[in-house]
Amino acid sequence: MIIKALFRKSWRGIVVVITFVLTLNLLKARAEETSFQLINEGRALSLRVLEENVRGSFKREKQLDKELSSLAGLNKIYGFVIDREGRDCIIIGKTDPHSPPILLDDLVIAIKNRWKEMSPPGCSIDPRQEDLVRIQKLANELMGIQDPILLRKKLPSWKNISGSQDVRVFGVPMNTHFAKIMVEADYLLKRIIDGSYPLNIKGFKSFSDIMVEEVKKRLKVGEISLPPLQMAMRFWFYPRENKFIEDEGIVLIEKCTVKLLTEEEFLTKTGKIVSSGRANPMGEDFVDLFTKFYSEIARVEPIYKSLENLFWIVALSGLLKERRAPEMAGLNFDYWINDFPIKEFKIPSILPYITNIKEINFEMRVSGVSMLAYLCIPSCGGVSIDIKIQRRDTKRDRTGALLKLKNAILNSRPSSKTLFWDFKVEGVPSKRDFWARTLSKEAKSRYIRRTALEKASYDSSIYDRRR
Repeated sequence: MIIKALFRKSWRGIVVVITFVLTLNLLKARAEETSFQLINEGRALSLRVLEENVRGSFKREKQLDKELSSLAGLNKIYGFVIDREGRDCIIIGKTDPHSPPILLDDLVIAIKNRWKEMSPPGCSIDPRQEDLVRIQKLANELMGIQDPILLRKKLPSWKNISGSQDVRVFGVPMNTHFAKIMVEADYLLKRIIDGSYPLNIKGFKSFSDIMVEEVKKRLKVGEISLPPLQMAMRFWFYPRENKFIEDEGIVLIEKCTVKLLTEEEFLTKTGKIVSSGRANPMGEDFVDLFTKFYSEIARVEPIYKSLENLFWIVALSGLLKERRAPEMAGLNFDYWINDFPIKEFKIPSILPYITNIKEINFEMRVSGVSMLAYLCIPSCGGVSIDIKIQRRDTKRDRTGALLKLKNAILNSRPSSKTLFWDFKVEGVPSKRDFWARTLSKEAKSRYIRRTALEKASYDSSIYDRRR
């Protein structure tokens, strides 16, 4: 109402624009503020009872059954609830039959990493220096061959090139399921990069596809300065965006996404000196594309869903420590940190070098001359799950929805000895009801009045600022 009065006399048309923009911001703010309300059911897992059952299972059978080793089927983590009265810390999430499992071992490793203040979990797979020298020498030799027939004969030497890549794991034990996921995800990425492992996802392109397009574009305009044969690219998996929301005794993870970085972007993120070379624009195009399609890629290749799950449990362990969850619940994690036996998975310390060649056959329309180019793409890089729990990424729930969720979880527990149970929150609106309520006339009026009082002035630039 106040906003309309300010502009009615002179700029009648702007009234609609400003009211509409404010309403859009209302929808956005309300959606962001209450997105967690749409979590109306899931599964809860008691860490206190889990420790008791794990201790007993190892004592009786020297091994864990699937229920314990797979966190009672939880393969999506939402956050945790602190039950002071029951002296418990409860992990909340859901089960999804189409998603890979999250192992207890992985959670324990993440907890140990955070409590012992180790370096962020990660890995890298890199060619050895002597192999790089040999590969560089062969690349230079191939680049110097002008005769296309001779070049064809020599190309198998690149395809059959042998070399070793050293596998390094940081922040977590080497021979573990946690490390296995990171290494497998990184190694598969190298095949996706060079096009030897097509994903068949509409709209997605491998790095080699992007380079082939660039080569053809250059050839089309008569440019023969093609991307160098020996060019190597480094790519890193890294946290993209972290958002948390909390209230008394409950913390939820709203967002914990994964992105791919170029070497230059990774060095900047980790605070290291960036190399003086210019960032490769084709590399930037590829990482943007991979990040955009990450969810679709994870559906096709579940190893990337497992990798994303590691990011979530690292975030969870960080929140448990930063919020002093064990102490608040009257527990301690000594058993998980010092005594729990981690199952061993054999992880190779050396992996074979991956090579692939793209052949580009291009005919110049004007001159009728055919040109043949070959593209070979060495790559390396790794994973860095460097999730920082920062106050700016955490907001306080002021709607009461989190407390309602917490009470529903605690009240639905069958007994204090129950390991896990499914919960449902009654009265949580459906998405349709939520948007209908958000769009109500009363809600819009309240927001407009409150915004008008909070802001000192509105001028013609408000549309640009709010858009």
